[in-house]
Amino acid sequence: MLAEGDDIIHFQYIKKDNREKGPVFVGIEVKRSHDVEAIKACMGAEGFDFEYLNGQPDFLALLV
Repeated sequence: MLAEGDDIIHFQYIKKDNREKGPVFVGIEVKRSHDVEAIKACMGAEGFDFEYLNGQPDFLALLV
């Protein structure tokens, strides 16, 4: 769940063999850094497997 003022700034869906499921790259801009933990908790509670990429040196390479 995004808080007021938060925004999805990048969305990339990679469909290979399955129309129902596939890897997604999502960039989210938050107003308060502590909101990131709430988003991660919500995604986990909904059963989404995810990898948090901030702070990883190669994450910008995924945007190219």
